[in-house]
Amino acid sequence: MPTTLVVKIACRDAERGRRALADAGVLRKDAIPQRTPEFVFFPVTKKIPLDVAHSFSRKRLANRVSAQPFKTTLAEFLSKRELDAAVTSFDLVGGIAVIQVPARLEKKKKRIAQALLRANNRIETVLRKTGGRTGAFRVQRVEWLAGAKAFSATHKENGCVFRVDLRRAYYSPRLSTERQRIASLVKPNERVLVPFAGVGPFAIPIAKRNNAVEVVAIELNPAAAKLLRENVVLNRVSDRVRVVEGDALKIMGSREFASWADRIVMPLPHSAKSFLPSALHALRRGGVIHFYRIVEKRSGAHGGERELEREAREACAAAGRRFVKLGWRRVIKYSPALAEFVLDFKAF
Repeated sequence: MPTTLVVKIACRDAERGRRALADAGVLRKDAIPQRTPEFVFFPVTKKIPLDVAHSFSRKRLANRVSAQPFKTTLAEFLSKRELDAAVTSFDLVGGIAVIQVPARLEKKKKRIAQALLRANNRIETVLRKTGGRTGAFRVQRVEWLAGAKAFSATHKENGCVFRVDLRRAYYSPRLSTERQRIASLVKPNERVLVPFAGVGPFAIPIAKRNNAVEVVAIELNPAAAKLLRENVVLNRVSDRVRVVEGDALKIMGSREFASWADRIVMPLPHSAKSFLPSALHALRRGGVIHFYRIVEKRSGAHGGERELEREAREACAAAGRRFVKLGWRRVIKYSPALAEFVLDFKAF
């Protein structure tokens, strides 16, 4: 096996170094990084200066191959019943794949992760979801299974670049199409409020698409707010996006934002309903709200639509506002019984 040019970086600096290598375009995707208790050896195409302690050498690394589909690879060591239970879809955030492993396959989770790593040259790290979004910051719990031991990545979406830390801030690439849709609806000179802004996947594309907008992105999680500020600078929209760290309920309900917004994007599907009164306080008469909710995929047509519309109508009535529906759509499947929907409406 031929040797490969590698850069040796201490584990404590590995993610910082990996990100710099990826940003510079010198990190090789056809070889698998090697990890020891103290160091990570990243395969690179050439030597570049780094701002972390490092050294270059040559080393034999395992090659990634994509000769057969992921499911075919799994069939090599899973029984038919196990293969039927396996979840072969995954989320890809930068070079990190986030997978689900059913409880019955717990003992084979690392073999499953290694199989995915070998089957896809774009993947550098495999993480597993270990539970739902929890805590005040609604962060997804994950564990490392294979590849470089990293939880942070640089992800490209809709012409924007996002630095993401999956242990500390929630991010889902599955909403990419929806985020692009919202950005396309925003008109010049609009004021847009984005509560629950995360690392900026709604706020930044809106500002990137239109130079003549004013966006306020609100985020409670300090780790996410820090990444959001970095991403605003990274995408060169500092003149259009203002980051406000704090409780969206209080901020939208404050005197400063009374009737301020032409449009409000509310991507907190588990509990956005409780924020509607504050959002209506911040919305000018005739402004638009994009209201996201996770509801049951009920039998019969338009079950989710009716539930969202009822909640929005009740909130508007309580605020003395007139509700006008613009449209609705199912955004993504959340579970076998649940889906995320969005209702677009005006409040006069």
